[in-house]
Amino acid sequence: MSPINSIDDNSGESGSGEDSFLPLLIALSVTLVLVPLGEALPILFSALASLILVAGMLAVRRDRTFRVAVGIALLIGLSLRWAAEFRGSQHLILILLSHTSVAAYFVFLEVIVFRRVITQKQVTSQTVIGAICGYLLIGYVFTFGYLVLVFFDPAAIAHGGQPLSGEQVTNIGTHVAELSYFSFISLTTAGYGDIVPVSPIARTMAVFEILAGQLYLVAFVARLVGAMSGPEDRK
Repeated sequence: MSPINSIDDNSGESGSGEDSFLPLLIALSVTLVLVPLGEALPILFSALASLILVAGMLAVRRDRTFRVAVGIALLIGLSLRWAAEFRGSQHLILILLSHTSVAAYFVFLEVIVFRRVITQKQVTSQTVIGAICGYLLIGYVFTFGYLVLVFFDPAAIAHGGQPLSGEQVTNIGTHVAELSYFSFISLTTAGYGDIVPVSPIARTMAVFEILAGQLYLVAFVARLVGAMSGPEDRK
């Protein structure tokens, strides 16, 4: 058995089944549309973040290799998310732990999704859906990364020429809308200039996000081209 076939056989046993990415894509898309309401309605932001966390678990529920690890990460993320929602204003450390745990969960999920997309022998509709999820997850990873950064340095990112905030974060939804927007315009290299990184760390993160987005697209396009090439073309 060839190495490629071995990977595909293992993927099939561990749960790369059809439709597993669809709930995650729906959750990511709905959240992207509704996240501008996150600061006005922090509980909505927590609900949306929880929706993505659960959908991420569904995406790997048949994968024995990652199911337990993702399940544990899910429990930790959900617990901290809702603890920060109800107690974050009195204990700001809960907000920091929540943002950090969700960012780590998304990084882990991104690695799993990318691995499963790349190792699929044939490109199907689910492969494309998984690839879209992987791309969107990059934006969410950096959204929560920027939230952690702004928690420590509210002036790290400027909006309209002014620091995003001169005050400490006060609730779980603070700056969610602005930083989600900033993350995705950086990911897509739109760069309108209304929100810009100011601190060296913020600029470095923005550069990494831009590179991650472009390299991801290159890798997936290469994967598509390789899959569409017949055996004779590969020779």
